[in-house]
Amino acid sequence: MNDLQSTPKREFRLKSTNRLLGLFYSFSATEKVVFLFLVTFALLSALLMAYKVNQYFLITVPATGGTLTEGEIGVPRTANPVLAFTDADKDVTALVLFRPHATRQNRKSGAELGGKLYPIARRLDL
Repeated sequence: MNDLQSTPKREFRLKSTNRLLGLFYSFSATEKVVFLFLVTFALLSALLMAYKVNQYFLITVPATGGTLTEGEIGVPRTANPVLAFTDADKDVTALVLFRPHATRQNRKSGAELGGKLYPIARRLDL
């Protein structure tokens, strides 16, 4: 216990700290204001640049779950991929030929893409 009390306390200081503080204290009031303004401006600029770099490299990732409702503008004339000329025909062909997934365990209408099952509900009343 005596060893702990007799150990001198050490504090961390940079060697040039007193010199830098001496320089700052030697400034006039106007120079201090200008210096603090420039330091603040430099810090805010660095933060803004870091934010912009972060936004540039960020990638928006969609949330999991939910539903996707897709509609088609135009009248599809055929579901045959050979005869599909309009965008409506090509989109309907892509939906119809979207690798239907049906097994004994799962008889729901759906499509499998990348190992995930996406259910497809077709409205026949339109």
